[in-house]
Amino acid sequence: MSINLESNQFSSKYSEQEAKDIQEMLSKNPEVEIPEGYTEHVKTSEDIETIKSWLDIASNKLKELGFSNPISSLPPIEKIILTDQPVDGDEAMNATGGIVTRDSNQVKYLRLDLHADSNVSLEENKRVFFHEIGHYIAISKIRRSIYEENDVVIDEGFQHRPDLPESAPVKERLEKGVWEEGLSEIFSAYCMERTIETPYPDQTAFFISFIEDYAEKARITNVEAFSNLFKDKSELNYDIQRALRDIYGTEFVKLLNTSKTFLGYSLPNAMVGIAKSGNFEHAYNTKILEINSDSGATFTGLKGIVKVSQNN
Repeated sequence: MSINLESNQFSSKYSEQEAKDIQEMLSKNPEVEIPEGYTEHVKTSEDIETIKSWLDIASNKLKELGFSNPISSLPPIEKIILTDQPVDGDEAMNATGGIVTRDSNQVKYLRLDLHADSNVSLEENKRVFFHEIGHYIAISKIRRSIYEENDVVIDEGFQHRPDLPESAPVKERLEKGVWEEGLSEIFSAYCMERTIETPYPDQTAFFISFIEDYAEKARITNVEAFSNLFKDKSELNYDIQRALRDIYGTEFVKLLNTSKTFLGYSLPNAMVGIAKSGNFEHAYNTKILEINSDSGATFTGLKGIVKVSQNN
């Protein structure tokens, strides 16, 4: 991509050196797989400003949650890949996203598949962006693949879902643990400070009820409880595992770490089974009703509200 510094969209807002830096950044084309039918969305100066503002919000929120150096945990703009989704008739596709890990050096990219109108600043794109940040900041673990001799497998945070090669059984490639989606949805609501719609109602309702119960039993605030779970999960700090074991017992922690979901969506009775083990099944069932209602579910200390997505 070539930028004319005399008469292009950047010249009025940036110095010559800043414009050159932007040109260099935009010219980078990292080898990140883009889903079939999708096209890479070339970032404009307005897109960059929008993403920078989102990163500032995420950084401030992570700092509030106790992250000591949140900026270093966040992706640089050149590692944020935007795509335009294909238009399916007259139906507008919701924004989606994902984290792509390229190799054993753990080079990670955040991919944001834009809502069909391609307006980056759209609130739906912003919601998904913060959700994906909740995944991106998780520390990676590497282990050898049992399916390919030289492949490596990446686990994120406490999540026991390796990035398996195509040779692995489909069922195993699509299974995920329960630590990621619900906490990432709550983090998105925490950043947005408004009502958001979630495609993961079971896991989100579970973690809201879990956070409330944990806060009461540990005699801390709900935000502190969320911080402990989200931060320690992201930083691979197993102190939270020991703290939960002392409060809830070994069986609960085992279920929390080994229960499976399929494509991130909870299997039947998976979440209620963990809540029952932790003796907050009633609270979980109440949150399920709330999250599926028009008013949505929240907890004290969090400005955002979560309700079920109308596209579920």
